[in-house]
Amino acid sequence: MVQVEHHFGVRFPQDYRDFLSTTGSLSEFVPPADDFLVIDALDEVDEHLSVLTAAAAPELVALFGVGTETAGQLLVTAGDNPERLRSEAAFAALCGAAPVPASSGRTDRHRLSRGGDRQANRTLHMIAVVRMRYCPRTRAYVARRVQQGLTKKDIIRCLKRFMAREVYHALNQPRARHAISTT
Repeated sequence: MVQVEHHFGVRFPQDYRDFLSTTGSLSEFVPPADDFLVIDALDEVDEHLSVLTAAAAPELVALFGVGTETAGQLLVTAGDNPERLRSEAAFAALCGAAPVPASSGRTDRHRLSRGGDRQANRTLHMIAVVRMRYCPRTRAYVARRVQQGLTKKDIIRCLKRFMAREVYHALNQPRARHAISTT
């Protein structure tokens, strides 16, 4: 155990060390009660975050495929003042979902911008994947684009741009601004 701790640069808690020294197997270990308290605390934080994101941008949370964590990331990307974003194209560029021409010769194609907030781009990607699996409208769109000869990668690129457009409009909905209590 000392070798494992040294190799990975970690130190096991004393209750784990005591258990391993007596039985030798972690498969029989029952975590102490305070580990379950951590899980309860995480659930409580997640619930609090869902209340905050719903209060900050209810239109965003209402979008298909947008959960608490994705809404939180998109709110962080937009910043305190989403009105500063001039257009949906500016928001797409901020998220790295703006199309960039990548044509050569007779081939006319696009790729996504490598710039922008990578976490926001990942969030848009996850929304696109969820919609491709569960949203009937998106599934019909994917089937139509496959028949047109687009690859899955190109379809996801198009979906990300569409998601950026939807998120931009959800973030810029006129709504009454009110203070959000964090207590």
